Amino acid sequence: MIKIINIDEIMKKKFFFIFLISFFSSSLLTFYINLNFNLLDENYGSLDYIGPALILNNTSSINDFFYSLSSRMPTYPLLISFLFKIFGNNNYLSILLFQCFLHSITTVILLKTVQLFTKKFFLISFCLIAFNPNMFWHTSIILPETLFIFFISIGLYFFICIFKKKFLLKNVFLSSVFFGFAYITKPSAIYIPYILFLFILFFTYFKQKILLPKCIMLSLIPLVISFFLASPIYYFNYLNTNKITYSYQKGGHLLQYVYPCLSKKWGCGSRDKEALKKAIKLQEEAFKNNKDLNNKETKLNKLKKSTIESKIQKEIFYKLLKEDIEKEKILTSIIGYSSKFMLHTSIIFPLQKHGVSYEEFSYISYGKENFSLKKYHFFWLLPQFFLIFLRFIQFFSLKGILTYDRKNMWPIIFLICINLYFIIVSFGVGNFRYRMPIEPALSIMTILGILKIKKEFKSFFITNNKKKLL
Repeated sequence: MIKIINIDEIMKKKFFFIFLISFFSSSLLTFYINLNFNLLDENYGSLDYIGPALILNNTSSINDFFYSLSSRMPTYPLLISFLFKIFGNNNYLSILLFQCFLHSITTVILLKTVQLFTKKFFLISFCLIAFNPNMFWHTSIILPETLFIFFISIGLYFFICIFKKKFLLKNVFLSSVFFGFAYITKPSAIYIPYILFLFILFFTYFKQKILLPKCIMLSLIPLVISFFLASPIYYFNYLNTNKITYSYQKGGHLLQYVYPCLSKKWGCGSRDKEALKKAIKLQEEAFKNNKDLNNKETKLNKLKKSTIESKIQKEIFYKLLKEDIEKEKILTSIIGYSSKFMLHTSIIFPLQKHGVSYEEFSYISYGKENFSLKKYHFFWLLPQFFLIFLRFIQFFSLKGILTYDRKNMWPIIFLICINLYFIIVSFGVGNFRYRMPIEPALSIMTILGILKIKKEFKSFFITNNKKKLL
């Protein structure tokens, strides 16, 4: 007797199948990397996260762990520490396979988020999310990006539920918790709680018509939860520096990343080497000449040194910004880095593994007399055109605001604000790695764009048919 396939049963389990496909495909990538390359790629600063994890496992001291973090956030090293305890120290494969697991859950969560808007385009949504080159390739790199977008994706889901479903305190709380975990995973999420605060305040007051005191109470939830989760960081830093601070990364980031990028006329995907050398030279000279850093009588701990160094780095950055970079150049850099941030394909990641540098795809490289097209240029070309095509589709999702789409206006504005926020905090650096936090929002906007295009076409054909009948 032939058993009839029950489509309804399959559909009920579709998210389980999606999880399995996503996990096995990303695991295959990890094993490919394991067979052909070193799992620990030192070009990405992975040791900055592995080091604290090993210190925690070897000493069992939270104080030593926090002290070893320097300017890094604790969530990812804590995860590595947990995995090392189970699978053994320096078991890098366990980290990457767990990242494949996280990527699979992220795929399912983002598909569930898309279904808050439409049940259509499920297969397209799955392919765009699970095989997004940026998200997919990052599962094979020991960096906090996969964990970071895992938290952001779940936070997005519950926050969009606030708009799309009945307004519930549960959704506000859960979105705040997951965005709070993102807050203590990467410093780039530092202002996310304030965005959530403003959105909940405006939405509850203008849309839900809730009394202002209650609106303020509800909107404070993301701030309270984020600061609560980060309180051990603030407390530890205060004990060691007498300053309530979140991270000491700002000065180094401005001087060693933003300045070398702004030195290029159109921003950068990779830093200007001469500008970077100049910045490091000035930094070293300033460190040598600083009395507080070199006074042997005053014994400064590592964190106090980091505080002083960050302050010096910021001063050098603002001085160089004033003296070296013209206002027009800053404007062109902003335009350039924003374009590169949004339009550079991350297919360059696997090409870099095979010895192809980022500079090979710059306009300077194409302008050289001895330039010739290589096979990898053609390998890059199709994903690059496809990415531009996706941006065009995502642009159509913005029409939900222009046409005052009551159903989707608030979620679309929120997704745009999240995108703009991460573009702004990546100031000057147009690298696709910095685009990672907005990939979940862009994936959702792609489907909204497809929906809008479908409606436009449907409306166009209906109008034409009516004209013909008349």
